[in-house]
Amino acid sequence: MVTFVVRPSKFIQIVIIQKNLHSISKRVQAETNFEVSPCDYSPCQNGGSCSKTTTAIGYTCSCLGGFVGQNCNQVDGRTVSKFTCDFETENNCVFENVDDDDFQWTYRSGPTPSSGTGPSSAYEGTKYVYTEVSSPRGQGDTAVLSTVNTLLAGTSSYCLQFYLHMYGNPGTMEVKFGNRDSSSSSVWSESNDQGNQWVFHQVELPPSFTDPVIFFEAIRGSSYRGDIALDSLKLSLGQCKYQVDVALDLVKLSLGQCASGPSACSANPCNNGGSCSEDAAGYYCNCMTGWSGDNCDVQDVSGNSYSCGFETVGATCIFKDTTNDEFDWTRRTKSTPSSYTGPSSAATGDYYMYIETSSPRVNGDTAVLSTQDTNLPAGSWCLTSNIVFFLQITIDGIRGSSYKGDIAIDDIALNAGAGK
Repeated sequence: MVTFVVRPSKFIQIVIIQKNLHSISKRVQAETNFEVSPCDYSPCQNGGSCSKTTTAIGYTCSCLGGFVGQNCNQVDGRTVSKFTCDFETENNCVFENVDDDDFQWTYRSGPTPSSGTGPSSAYEGTKYVYTEVSSPRGQGDTAVLSTVNTLLAGTSSYCLQFYLHMYGNPGTMEVKFGNRDSSSSSVWSESNDQGNQWVFHQVELPPSFTDPVIFFEAIRGSSYRGDIALDSLKLSLGQCKYQVDVALDLVKLSLGQCASGPSACSANPCNNGGSCSEDAAGYYCNCMTGWSGDNCDVQDVSGNSYSCGFETVGATCIFKDTTNDEFDWTRRTKSTPSSYTGPSSAATGDYYMYIETSSPRVNGDTAVLSTQDTNLPAGSWCLTSNIVFFLQITIDGIRGSSYKGDIAIDDIALNAGAGK
């Protein structure tokens, strides 16, 4: 019987051992050297073909369309206008786990294993990715998703949009941006409990790098109840645009001509207990005591102090959005969606009002809060910091030259009399 023993080296050493089964074993050893081509190790990935060269690495790869890199290991995404990750299929996202962090992002459906943290389900579909921070994970451990295996368009803006879930006692989530093989810096971050909800975020990445790489870095906090989850991620070439959600309900299409509309009073146009009567012009309202206006929506007041904390949805505030401006003020908790603008929290309590100045808002657009729906008694009124207004008061938010221009307001107090 002949046995071949292979010893690792630059050359293959074949040791031939001859055994005589009919007598005492005799051993004959001979060594023969054969040079090995680097292409024998199949270094070219994703269907690339290998050719031997005289270069330092000894080979070159001819990559199939859509792949680049020394070993054809990078996706050529320079002309891709949008990458979408719904995490329904594993390893099918431009953001992939890296090897030089402390632990990995995990695909998951349904709730995470630990109670009091993590989502109960995906934002869309059935699956999402999350960081499991139970033991053996420790405070400060990081899990990183990166575009390192995709070649992105250089010196181009990108818009990164995603839904984030941070509930319980999480650490920090950061988006980092930099050149390949160079240090990256944080361009966006979120820390601590954001509620048991999926929250939409978008981050605009400037055209700062010739070979850009983007990172999601989750940093473990002090507790095992600190799972962080991502879903419905999009990376689009170009600047961020304002996201508008449109909904429809009770749509009905019937064969034949539409019947004549209901009476003017059938829609109950009179508010605050007012009664409706039809006339030649359509209708008029008989208002209850304390109310006036065409629709009984103007309050006749006699008080001398009004406050708006914005803590409760639908709570009455003397300052209301008007209809003769370009956009509205928005009630919000925590930070605003755009990075480097807006407050990180309310002045007091949890909620405040702010203007979102991302696209389609443009320079000079206004958002107005006004007391026009309230009949204030004649006299002087003080609205904070010694500013005195009379009878009707408006608060105008005027959009500047950048989407990084959110303005917020909280704890409005209106008192009768001169400022003190």
